[in-house]
Amino acid sequence: ANLALGLLHAPTLLDGLRLAVAHANAFVPMLGFTVVRTAATLACIVRPAVDPGSLARPLIESHVDLLYRCIEARRGLDLRGATVEFAHEAGPREVEYRRWLRCEVRFGADRNAVVVPADWAGLGTPGTDPALWLLARERVLGAIAAVQAPARANEVRRRVADRIALGQAPRLKQVAADCGVSPRTLIRLLRIAGTTFYELVDRERRARASALILRPTLSLERLAKDLGFPDR
Repeated sequence: ANLALGLLHAPTLLDGLRLAVAHANAFVPMLGFTVVRTAATLACIVRPAVDPGSLARPLIESHVDLLYRCIEARRGLDLRGATVEFAHEAGPREVEYRRWLRCEVRFGADRNAVVVPADWAGLGTPGTDPALWLLARERVLGAIAAVQAPARANEVRRRVADRIALGQAPRLKQVAADCGVSPRTLIRLLRIAGTTFYELVDRERRARASALILRPTLSLERLAKDLGFPDR
């Protein structure tokens, strides 16, 4: 419902497609979605993220069709200039597809995509509500973050453990940069995952200390240094 609301009130077609693609990447793990804009075209590309076997064709076709409907809702019935591309060969439903989709349909292409002229990216819709767009977008991104949070928390944990193993004291800004996010975003992701940066650091230091302290030849000075502490 939040995604539908976001697509309805997105300021431009490009804004709506980017939100739809971000949502699909989070909730459809078998496929990967990207939006590519060039000087001439705007393309929404769908590719298998894993080998879905016999599900590949219907799964790809259904999500290509979903992106097409997003564009149709903004553009209306006139989709001349758009192209739908499928990497697989045409099957028995080719005639049906060419009737359902009011644009050129290509089979045996080098990708699965919906491609439209670049100037469609800025298409708006009369009556869109900026406040509803921001609300819907925030809720969609929140749902995406909730799905991704555990994996991102594990990534942060690994980065923290790597720095501790090098004898460094993990710093929030450094680890955030390692993960390619801002410190604020990292804090928010960890909060969604039910932890904090400092809890992760403490946990990884304890785990490292538990392993190092079993070495009888390791001095307390060296142990402190290996854990990133300034003194014993």
